[in-house]
Amino acid sequence: MKKITKILFFCLSAFLLFYSSALMAQTFVPTNPSNKNVILEVFTGNNCTFCPLGHRIADSISANNPGRVWNINIHHGGFSSNDPQYKTDWASLLATQYGVYSYPIGTVNRGSSAYGRDSWGGITDQTLAQASPVNVAAQGIIDTSNRKLFLVVEVYYTDNAAEATNKLNVVMRQNNIIGNQSGASGYPAMQVGSQYKHNRMLRDLITGQWGIDINTTTAGSFWTHTFIYDIPEHISYNGSTANTPLVVLADLEFIVFVAENQKSILSGAKANVECTKFVAVNNITNVPTTATATQQLHLTGSVVPNNATSQTITWSVDDAGTTGATISGTTLNTTNPGTVTVRATIEHGLAFETPYTQIFNITVGNVGVTEMHNPESLQVYPNPTTGQLTIENGQLTINSVEIFDVMGKKQKSRKAEEQNIVLDISNFPNGVYFVKITTEHGVVTKKAIKL
Repeated sequence: MKKITKILFFCLSAFLLFYSSALMAQTFVPTNPSNKNVILEVFTGNNCTFCPLGHRIADSISANNPGRVWNINIHHGGFSSNDPQYKTDWASLLATQYGVYSYPIGTVNRGSSAYGRDSWGGITDQTLAQASPVNVAAQGIIDTSNRKLFLVVEVYYTDNAAEATNKLNVVMRQNNIIGNQSGASGYPAMQVGSQYKHNRMLRDLITGQWGIDINTTTAGSFWTHTFIYDIPEHISYNGSTANTPLVVLADLEFIVFVAENQKSILSGAKANVECTKFVAVNNITNVPTTATATQQLHLTGSVVPNNATSQTITWSVDDAGTTGATISGTTLNTTNPGTVTVRATIEHGLAFETPYTQIFNITVGNVGVTEMHNPESLQVYPNPTTGQLTIENGQLTINSVEIFDVMGKKQKSRKAEEQNIVLDISNFPNGVYFVKITTEHGVVTKKAIKL
């Protein structure tokens, strides 16, 4: 059995642009009532003459119901050879409960029986028309540098489930496995010369044979879990990886489903998973070094390298000293002069399980001292703007200007060259930005709005 590490739900940060999330809050799973989706498990074998026809029928059912039906081909029994070895240890366990004796044969959301290929379509149609009390969705990434899957699963109950405890299952299937297959002419589209392209092949049940418990199944309940799974290069069968196909990361797909018990699947979905190579953070630069007591300071920083996988900085006070410092989001508030030590943390900055942290000291000056240099003479206009921002230096010497978004990510920077600096932000998304102006006497931050 592969090692599975379960941790609390976490935000996967900027490297997953397709979602951001809050702890224990519904983020991407649908919350409207819906009908059941279908998991079609097909027992097959590469020495089975009629199995390619079964594959074609299952694929057709899935294609005719996009986003509603997912089929999993389970190689099992005497019609599945040992060279190549496509069987898994799970196959016999799944087949035993249905007394599988002929091939191809399949179950629709498991149910009470397995059926021949001619029955799959009709039973699928009946199941798709039934209301489901639960929706399930999953998103994640595969770190190609270490073959780790990070998968976030969300479950939302739109109605009360019949059972107080349900089971969440995660299945790994693989496409594009080229090998021999009897009766390949039954599915011409899968023929590759004299070989056959095996798709949707079961490789592993990440959550075991029956899944893991969901203990709250009443209407309005939200459940989430993050799985960290080490993807092996080969799947063993009976303790051996001999003759087993390579597990190619780019060819993997992950199916998640919620089961009421061992023989009743309520609904399922295909996970949205992307492959990426993790890039670690090694520094944070351009953090403000000075502040003025009683005046808010917007905390910003530049993540190095700029292509680091995780980029979102969380700020906290390590030692307020005499400053009375507090931080709300990215805003530092102080009441007295002194030195405040702040900590910048990037979750999953060093690795997906390891944060990156860095300490900074900020000198907080008296209001009177700062006012001698008149930071308010720095003007940023027009504000709001639809395209250009002008920065007038007033009585101060400007060294540089940087613009950050509300997440603290630098969007533009420029060294000062003239008295009035004009920056074009017409290509920025609409929203709030912070203009960090570094002068000979310190840093001034202005808020700007792009319309």
